[in-house]
Parts: sequence; C-alpha cells; structure tokens
Amino acid sequence: MAIGKCVNITKPCSKAINREQIEADKANFVCPECGKPLVEIPQEGIKKGKKDEDDAKKINWKFIGIIVAAVLALAGAGFGAWSVWGKTAISQIQLDKHQTSLVLGKDSTMQLAVTALDNKGAKLKDADVVYEWTSSNESIVSVTETGELAALSEGTATVHVRLTETDLTDSCQVEVTKPQPEEPTEPEPVLIDSLALSEQGTITLKPGETKTLKYTASPAENNEKPVWRSSDSTIVSIDDNGELKALKEGTVTISINAQQAAASVEVAVKKASIPPVNPPYGTYSGPRDASGRPHGVGGEVRITRSYSLDLKKSPAEHVQLNSGDKIVNTKYLNGQLKQGEIVFSDGRRKWINL
Repeated sequence: MAIGKCVNITKPCSKAINREQIEADKANFVCPECGKPLVEIPQEGIKKGKKDEDDAKKINWKFIGIIVAAVLALAGAGFGAWSVWGKTAISQIQLDKHQTSLVLGKDSTMQLAVTALDNKGAKLKDADVVYEWTSSNESIVSVTETGELAALSEGTATVHVRLTETDLTDSCQVEVTKPQPEEPTEPEPVLIDSLALSEQGTITLKPGETKTLKYTASPAENNEKPVWRSSDSTIVSIDDNGELKALKEGTVTISINAQQAAASVEVAVKKASIPPVNPPYGTYSGPRDASGRPHGVGGEVRITRSYSLDLKKSPAEHVQLNSGDKIVNTKYLNGQLKQGEIVFSDGRRKWINL
C-alpha cells in the first residue's frame, strides 16, 4: 500500500480539488473517483499534525506541479483538452476537409490532414501528437492510421479523427460515386472539296431496272458523308448507297451533295421497243429474250389482221390467217417463229413447222 494524491485538474475530480491523501494498492495505484494515476506522496509528506500538514501541502503541491507538467508533457494528449504541446495547451483539432467525394476506380484515394489549435484558434506547428482514425462504414470508405482514405463501394460514410486519450474530435463526410461515362470526342471535320460520279452523260433505264452509282471524293481522307438526291423520286428513286431504281417513264436529275461540293447526272426511263412479231400482224404474249423479241417455248400469237403465212415448204405452201385466229404453243428462236399450232376462228386446227 502507498499514499498518493489525484492531480486530475482537466476534468475536475473532487479528490484532486480537496487535495485528499488516498491510500491505494501500488499494483492499482489510481484515483477511486476518476481512475487517473495517483502521484505518490513520500512518507515525510504524510499528515502527522497541523504544522506537518501545512508543510506537506507546500512540499506536495510544488512536487505535484512538477509531476503534472512532466506527466502532461509525456502523455501528450492524455488528459483531454488541457494536454500540452510545448508550453501551449491544445484546445481543438481541425480537419482540412469536412465534406468531400471520391470516385471508384478513379480519384479513389485522398489524404486528409488534421491540425492542432490552441485556445485562441492559432495553429500549433510540429505538434508531436497521435491521432486515431475511424470510418463509420469500412465497406464504403477505409482510412489508414495516417488519415489516407480509399473508396471501396458506392455510398456515404463519415471519417472521424480523435486526439488520442482526449475528447477532441473532428469528422469529414465522404461520398463515393461510380465513374461517369466519358463523353465521346467529336473528330475534327474534314470536308469534301470535290465530287465526281462514275457515270457521265445520260443514263437510260427501263421501268423496274436498277443501277448503282459510284462516286469519288477529294480529299479521300474525309469524314463527311455526302447525300444522294433525286429530282423526282416517283420516276427514279435512289437510296443511301447510290442504288437507282427506275419506276416509270420520265427524266430526272440524280445528284450527290456535300457541304462544299456536288455532282449530278441525268437519268432517262424509257419503255423498251418491242421488235415486230413474226408473223407481223398479231400480238404476242410469252417468253422473250433480253432484247424483247419472242423467244422460247409456250408463247401465243393472236392475229389482228389478215395475213398469208408462208409455211416454208417446197412446192410453196401458204396458209391464210385472219383476225380472230391464233397460233398457240409457239416455239420462237431469235425472234423467228419455228413451230406452233394454228387455231382458226371456226375451230379448225393445223400444226406447223417452219
């Protein structure tokens, strides 16, 4: 057992204020009221009488003052807001940010700085103190023992800093967000200076026929897409790929247009002239060749005017055809009738080979 006194003057303890002598086990030599360490009183300072007590008070308080200064200097912030640095008390700590944000994957770390202030609000430089850092949600924001933040997931967390063994604290709210998609960068425009079409003069098409136009542009390394236009899309239409389609008879101008250049060509749509039918006085329906002449097997000729058909026999033989007669199951070769069956208007029939 030993005799000591409490010197807790930062958070006033009644035993310290009343300067009570406290007997306590040396193994647990703390104040029973506030729990702070006791300062041992030498045996010669223990109360023995009024004079001795007064002398002890003088000696002990001088001794206590020395001990308090030493303890506070060594303990740093160990006794609350009155912890001293040098000869100046630290009364406040302050973070450089109280609200900030981090982005996952980019700008995901940040260093917070904390400053010790005296009771006048002045910064204490080079204060040799220890801080404790915590995060309200470690799964969102983590913090190291030196105050470095790291974003871990989307959300909001509060980071706290405390001067060790004191109630001096400060905090910073941290919002963690996902990175925003980057805006695409528009390339610098390279405009077309001139255009030329693959076709010159007048293009002639038949109704239903198609054709694709090509163009060349200068400069070749451009990022402009010229536009195709038809002066009358009911006659000739054109799509974005330059494909023409003839729809009906007529003439149009097809143009291709850029911001600073253009080119055009004329397109005429005409029906194909049908070569005369052999025999000449009739109308033919059936297969045709590329030039429009009757060709192949299975056509039919309807006679519209009287005609004497030479059967190409020796001696010469002719057959008289009249309006209303017809030749069916024809076989044409290069526009010439080679075979068929004449069906006369009176019902008679005659097979012919020419």
